[in-house]
Order: sequence, then C-alpha cells, then structure tokens
Amino acid sequence: MKTRLAALALAALMLTGCGIAAPQPGPDAPGTSVPVETSPPGSPSPTAAPPSVEPSTLPVLAARETSHNGTPLTIALNTLHSGVHSTTVNFTVTNRGSEAWGYWTAMSSRQYNPDYSVDQVFVLDTVNGRRLLPARDADDGCVCSLLGSQKVGPGQSMVLSAVVAALPEDVATASVHIPLAGMFDDVPVTR
Repeated sequence: MKTRLAALALAALMLTGCGIAAPQPGPDAPGTSVPVETSPPGSPSPTAAPPSVEPSTLPVLAARETSHNGTPLTIALNTLHSGVHSTTVNFTVTNRGSEAWGYWTAMSSRQYNPDYSVDQVFVLDTVNGRRLLPARDADDGCVCSLLGSQKVGPGQSMVLSAVVAALPEDVATASVHIPLAGMFDDVPVTR
C-alpha cells in the first residue's frame, strides 16, 4: 500500500506539478509496468504528501455534465502531460448535488485493485493505435488516485490522476476516456 501511494505521489508531483487535492469548495494491458520519472535534485521525496491544488487553478481542456446514482456531476479534464517515460491525466470531479457522493466504485474495476482507484481511466494513442491503461507498480497496484471510501460533499471538487505509458514525441493529441464522462477526443498533449 505504501509503495502504491509513494508511486502515485511521485508521478503526480513530478509529471504535472499538480497533486491530488482533498475535497475543495468549487463549482496497454493490465499488469503492464512503465517506469515513473525520477525526482530532479532538490525536489521533495516521493513519500512527501503532494501539495493541495485548488481545482479552480487548473486549466479546463474540456468538461461534461453527467450523473451517478442520482447525483449531478461535472467532470473536467485538466491536463494530459507526457514526459520521457510516462503520461499523466489529471481531472476534476465536482458534485453539483445536495448530498455527499461516494464515487469509489464509479471509476474502479475493483478486479485489479480492491482499494478502489481510478484504474478505468485510459488514453488512446490514435496515431499509433494503442490503448494505454494505468501503469501498475511492483505490487500490481494502480499508479493512479486511490479512492478509499472518501466522499465528495455538495459543491465540492476532487482532483484525481492516472499515469500511463509515455506518448511518442510525434503525438500532439490523444483521446482520454474518463468513467462517467466518456471519451474526450483531440486532447492536446503537453510536454
């Protein structure tokens, strides 16, 4: 469990400069391992807690309104950043309803991670015809946001992320699938 959390913290911190935030007020195959980029000198240790990020400070590349179990939601795709060894997808889920929303089963296969995660997020490299699933760590844990039994309160948001294999340099856009929101096409890749 600690290995998965450390890998997630490192990936989110190093690849995007963004972390997984606590709820804030606000509007290629399973088992595939990919190396996660290492920290540059002077950066926080991989076990350090990721910094909180206000969802309002993240860019919104695309957003969709949806619902789950009667709770109205907005899912915003924030970033698709590819480095040398891996690509990170960051997105925000906002609860527009009047009651807390338990989202842990909505984005997790549970087949691969009994702790619940966003392991159903994937990236389509349409240039090379590849579907990139979240990376797995040495313990076969998803290198992505672990959800546990958290809930998103009314009017609150949660920033989540998933790490997949790196996109080749010649890939300028890709498609991103986020559970409950569907496919976001022609998403620009930052480097």
